[in-house]
Amino acid sequence: MSSTALSDQLTAMAFIDKLRHEQKQIQDHLDLPRRRADIAERIRAYYIGNAIEFDDNLIEKGVRQFFAHRLKLETPALNGFDTWLVKWLSRRGASPASDKPGTIRLSPLILLILLFSALILWATHHNKDAGRVDYLVKNAWPIRDKSFTLNEQVQSITKRLAALGKSNAEHPNANVGRLLQRAQSRMPTSAFRTDLGVDLKITKDNLDSVELQVMTLKAQQLRFETDSNQIYNDMKYAGAIIWMRQSLRDISEDPKSTARIEQSGSLKQQMTLLGQQLDRIDNETTHDDAFSTFRDIDDELFGIGQ
Repeated sequence: MSSTALSDQLTAMAFIDKLRHEQKQIQDHLDLPRRRADIAERIRAYYIGNAIEFDDNLIEKGVRQFFAHRLKLETPALNGFDTWLVKWLSRRGASPASDKPGTIRLSPLILLILLFSALILWATHHNKDAGRVDYLVKNAWPIRDKSFTLNEQVQSITKRLAALGKSNAEHPNANVGRLLQRAQSRMPTSAFRTDLGVDLKITKDNLDSVELQVMTLKAQQLRFETDSNQIYNDMKYAGAIIWMRQSLRDISEDPKSTARIEQSGSLKQQMTLLGQQLDRIDNETTHDDAFSTFRDIDDELFGIGQ
């Protein structure tokens, strides 16, 4: 039987387990593809759980940029003393043969300075999480301010959509309904968060979770800012259709206008064309075509000299 002491075996096993644990931590940090895939999947799950539309390509691009930023080495700016020290050490290292005996006695001081600098670098490295917290706290305010602004914009659009829907309900038009539905589908399903850094405190303990929430919020804000252009256009087209259809009803109720239309073959054709164009309005081109026909009708009926 081996005479090896059990305590030696247990001590060796503990040492090996420590090495295995350190190796696993290193491997986890080096396995960026797996980490990126894990973060991307968590973001998709969050979007799906909150009924938020998302683009897989946009998620992949955002996650890659996020990790690229985190792994980027950002050296701190040197203050006046650090700049002087670097230049002084560079001059001393450029020509060691020129050192005088008197300056050689400064070597312990140089070693002390270098040791102090190394300690600062070590502390900076281990305080990286604190720097991330500070960065999030600093950027939480502009993100919150944008949320307040976008929430006001959402409220304004919601009122406008309701007014257009009410007007269309009085004289329903399928194209107006379609445009309003398309605009509504691009609206956010809930208000933009305004609790970052206030109700939701940012600490080292919830740092990863908050970073994910910030990424999600910024993606929501960007999506709405992009979609808002189409929303405003759809409301513009719907409002133009409602207005021109109301004008056509007013014309049909005016005996003089009706008589002129009956006497003019071109006016009849333009009225028919305008009705078809109003049902096809979907973009700036079709909107301008319809408005051009409407303006021609208005000029012929009510123009100067008539």
